[in-house]
Amino acid sequence: MADQSAAERLGIPTADEIGIDTLAERLCREAVEQRACVMTPPFVGAWTNMPPWPEAAGV
Repeated sequence: MADQSAAERLGIPTADEIGIDTLAERLCREAVEQRACVMTPPFVGAWTNMPPWPEAAGV
């Protein structure tokens, strides 16, 4: 067991077993064939510039 990687011990498939080179194409084809609605996780980002605090501005 010492010569196995953690992924192997946990049963995580390798890139070759998954067919990683064609995974996106296969997922897309299956979604189209099944007329599926595929959603990605919601990612939200925001950015702002705040004016300096009055103490920092010398007011």
